[in-house]
Amino acid sequence: MRSDPIDNLSGVELPRAWHSIAKSYTLDGVLGQGSYGTVMKGVCKVTGQPVAIKFISGFSKWDYDCVKVIREIQILRKLS
Repeated sequence: MRSDPIDNLSGVELPRAWHSIAKSYTLDGVLGQGSYGTVMKGVCKVTGQPVAIKFISGFSKWDYDCVKVIREIQILRKLS
């Protein structure tokens, strides 16, 4: 029986969305957790390229939080 890659992450509870992400990426563990979500270390199953995958949650209570998340995404796009 094949184990779920999510189950091997040292007891970290992750949203169901990670199971969808795990279809395309091998998840190797948590890089960090913060106010807006969790960052996982991963490897693309097609290209073998290492990636950091950030799942953003619980940020939409305040408009300013949405602005900060959008700003972060814009900065990260310029870096890649």
